[in-house]
Amino acid sequence: MIKSLKIKNFKSIYNITVKFNPNFNVIIGENNIGKTTLFEAVLLWKMCYDGTIKKSKKGFYAQAHNLLFRDMEHIRVYQDMDLFPHNYSKKDAEAEITLEIEYNGISYRLGFRLEKVDSMDDAYYQTKYIDYSEFEKFAEMVNSIPGKNLSNFIMISETRPIANIIAKEPYMYKAQVMDKIAKGKGYEVLRNKIKDNILNVQEHINNVMGKDYQIVEKQKDDKTYISIKVDGKNIFSYGSGFLQLAEIFSSLEYVEPEIYLLLIDEPDSHLHAKLQRRLINELRTLTNSQLLIISHNDRFLKEVDEEEILFMTESAKENGIVDHLPAGYKGIVLENLVGVLKMLKSYEMLEN
Repeated sequence: MIKSLKIKNFKSIYNITVKFNPNFNVIIGENNIGKTTLFEAVLLWKMCYDGTIKKSKKGFYAQAHNLLFRDMEHIRVYQDMDLFPHNYSKKDAEAEITLEIEYNGISYRLGFRLEKVDSMDDAYYQTKYIDYSEFEKFAEMVNSIPGKNLSNFIMISETRPIANIIAKEPYMYKAQVMDKIAKGKGYEVLRNKIKDNILNVQEHINNVMGKDYQIVEKQKDDKTYISIKVDGKNIFSYGSGFLQLAEIFSSLEYVEPEIYLLLIDEPDSHLHAKLQRRLINELRTLTNSQLLIISHNDRFLKEVDEEEILFMTESAKENGIVDHLPAGYKGIVLENLVGVLKMLKSYEMLEN
């Protein structure tokens, strides 16, 4: 599992450690507090990780590969300095992202340092290991597991509130689909993810929706584009709630890594309260993943335990720790989620 995320000098975050629950993690907090930035940090870490794996998939290059600025489409940066705190100069532009990964009781702190290139703008970021020996130990562990390598051992993907499903989706090889997922574009390959796992995805959706949808891949002579039908109607024509469920469960069923972190942004945004409850219950039946969820919905939080809620505040950012809610504080959150910071003033005092 992923035990913690440590971030330094990345966008609005100066120095913070986020502690993860092994299964469910729901992030709450005011707008613009940095919840989505946590997602971006994790995705950026995965870009660094993927780029440093050798072609053999058995080890890491001695020098971490640089990241091209043009490949940062899924990170909200317009210029390369946007990756760093707004008051930083070019000479101070250096960010760090570390994931602490625990496997069989042993932790591995895999960290990357990203720096802006002084000589040019918007070209690439220089990337370095924080501690290469940790990567060597991690590779040695992964290589000892039959059938696993550095590419298929850990998977990180993201789903969005509205699946930006494209009208025509070509058939792709698994490597192409995985590349899309790694770049935060899993929604562009929704049909590719569904077609090999139709029955499982269908069962999950039916359990949440309380209906008996029939999902099929329509066979055509022209095999250029995938046609997925739901009750005889093209999946492209379905509503946002259905598509969001399809995106979530197709992602969870597509791969079987040892460690799978799925980032879900506002799974409650297009679902009725009754369906939100069913969604959480269905997600709890899946044992192959660790979930990091952003939510602003009090109904959704009613179904989540306190030790699964991460409360992100300015105080937590200043103190450098985002941990799960202490016992007894969930009720205060549910009273008025909009005014959560004021209502949890006593909780912030505990942090101080």
